Amino acid sequence: MARVIEYVLGEHGSAQGAIVLPHRRIELDASYIHDTFKNIVDALICACKGQAAVEWIYFHEPASTHVTLTRVAGRRAIALRRFPDFRVPRPRLGNPGTLVMEGEV
Repeated sequence: MARVIEYVLGEHGSAQGAIVLPHRRIELDASYIHDTFKNIVDALICACKGQAAVEWIYFHEPASTHVTLTRVAGRRAIALRRFPDFRVPRPRLGNPGTLVMEGEV
């Protein structure tokens, strides 16, 4: 197992993040107008407390990438889905979007 989530605050409120799986790394920027870090921490706290599925969002202005972390039979899987415009129509968590990456963590 390797580090899966990277998040580094940049200047002026933006951040650079990444989801890292073996043999695959997806770079994700996070806008200053959305609290992506809080989204990630809240989701991971829920996952650590036993919630079977959690989701968080990287908001890229106007696009967004939704990260879903699920647990089934003791295994964790992660999936990233991209939406071209977060505003219209606003995607709801769990909508399919365009699959960017998925794998076991």
